[in-house]
Amino acid sequence: MVIEWIAKHFYQGWTNEAEVAFARSPISCIIATENLKLLGFACYTATMKGSFGPTGVAGELIGSGIAKMLFLPNFMPNF
Repeated sequence: MVIEWIAKHFYQGWTNEAEVAFARSPISCIIATENLKLLGFACYTATMKGSFGPTGVAGELIGSGIAKMLFLPNFMPNF
């Protein structure tokens, strides 16, 4: 579901990186949802250790703070 959503709304390269993030153990992609609706995603350490991205938010929600909330957990200790 998430990969398909990314493919529909963003770039093919982001889809590829998200697939890598979901194949990792533990999974290295965070998603934002509300009432089972996907609002955004953020991948980290997908294709390069310590990297952040790609990250995307539904177009109508740009500026809502969702991307910031997806970004901040990456600075928490032991994350």
